[in-house]
Amino acid sequence: MWAANLLQAFHVHNFKEKASVSPQWCGFVELCAKSLALFCLCALCRFSPKCLNPGWERPITESPRIILSESRSPRVRDAQDLGAVSPEMSVPGVTLVFRRSAMQETALKDLLAAQQNPASPLYHRWLTPETFAARFGVADSDIAIAESWLVSKGFRIDNVARSRDRITFSGTAAQIQNAFGAELHHYRVSDELHFAQRLM
Repeated sequence: MWAANLLQAFHVHNFKEKASVSPQWCGFVELCAKSLALFCLCALCRFSPKCLNPGWERPITESPRIILSESRSPRVRDAQDLGAVSPEMSVPGVTLVFRRSAMQETALKDLLAAQQNPASPLYHRWLTPETFAARFGVADSDIAIAESWLVSKGFRIDNVARSRDRITFSGTAAQIQNAFGAELHHYRVSDELHFAQRLM
């Protein structure tokens, strides 16, 4: 099962696409905890505060589901809903972001502050992605579990970040609805056309 405190957000990168009603579409503008997020699956297992201890102790299940807090874009609330997208519509660049443990988050904030402090021995001593992953990423086994679940839902894995804190994948609107319970609609915002998760 997904650990809600293991999942930080879903991001989808901006992209442009030809459409019959507009020369370009911009979709899923920052699906994240502070903008527009997909559903995540509820936690019934605990993420260990130790950096790379596996957070999933049981298989992933698909219920119950929760919505990431503060995940709705205010722009969608004011937009004109043009109806559901085609189930076959391609949705590239979806990014699953893992949440760091409280211990990792505190250590990262301290490190960032030290790296900007001229009096600190860590001033401007930047980390490589691999060092960042070892200190602030999630366990390889958790990455593997997430990848396996995404593939089982028909998604294509595009990339696993070297920092081991996110997975980028692609699929169709139907696959996103099936996996995450998120129904995608077309929206008009001013003179721009977008697509996003339908507001419940």
